[in-house]
Amino acid sequence: MRSVDRTSEPAPASLTTPSASVQSEIDAAVAYYSGARPAKAFTFTKYKQHDVTSTLRKLFWNKCAYCESDLVDSLDVEHFRPKGEVTDDPDHPGYWWLALKWENLLPACVGCNQQRHQHLVTEATTEEEYASFQTKCATELHGKGNHFPIDGIRAYQASDILSDEQHRILDPTVDDPEQFLKWSSGSAYSLLFPAGSNGSDCDRALSTIAVYALNRFRLVQSRTGILAELRTHAALITEELEEDFALAGQSSLPVRRALRRVTALRMYCAPDRPYSAMAKAFIDEFAKQIAARVAENEAAATQEPADDPVA
Repeated sequence: MRSVDRTSEPAPASLTTPSASVQSEIDAAVAYYSGARPAKAFTFTKYKQHDVTSTLRKLFWNKCAYCESDLVDSLDVEHFRPKGEVTDDPDHPGYWWLALKWENLLPACVGCNQQRHQHLVTEATTEEEYASFQTKCATELHGKGNHFPIDGIRAYQASDILSDEQHRILDPTVDDPEQFLKWSSGSAYSLLFPAGSNGSDCDRALSTIAVYALNRFRLVQSRTGILAELRTHAALITEELEEDFALAGQSSLPVRRALRRVTALRMYCAPDRPYSAMAKAFIDEFAKQIAARVAENEAAATQEPADDPVA
């Protein structure tokens, strides 16, 4: 998950200057919910018109807002605040008045958006368990569905103040995920964890990881493939730098060459690349390691040799 500036693309006209058909759906929903709570949710359709889906694809570089998986032919127009019901509050009718609001819409993959039977990978998952996930049927449902956990006062109608709700799951157009989430460093798999160990930020990170199932097997499998590529590049850069140090000593040539190769790795961080947040975290840390190794080599090369012992 990476931060996205929603204002970088104009909102779709079909929602901001509603056509007759969109306004008709809005009016019908208002009438539908004007009395006692209906037995079933109103059916909205106009939130997934072409200008909405195309703008979401452009805004998020054709990736899922939550996990950064590529959205090729499959895109769910996801309601951050669910429109029909709220699993965490059975008495809630759903945020139906936000169903056609641009600020409430995000592009999502099926694995993040829908409740599906999915395996979760943890630090304790063994190689045997991980391998078994390929063929073993998952028995537990994971994915956002209609979950929307909050702290504070929940809004039940359009006149309520949404800012009184403190959403426990991250919205990448409102929150900066990098402040809340971190990536595993020593694990064989690419896993996501809270950046802190306690407090409300940690709780929000845990809720986000759980609700969107951000450590589900198929997703971890895809991320780990990218991580393996990055680790291979990093190992080669490190190995060649050490060889160059052995041959050239304090020469700046091997340092410049290594830094250029680290810079080239930044292509994995481009906004249109899958799992770019994970790649950025890995490369940022690797760049620090290279800088520290260069400083160590320079210090060793400039250190005064010890005096010969007195005979």
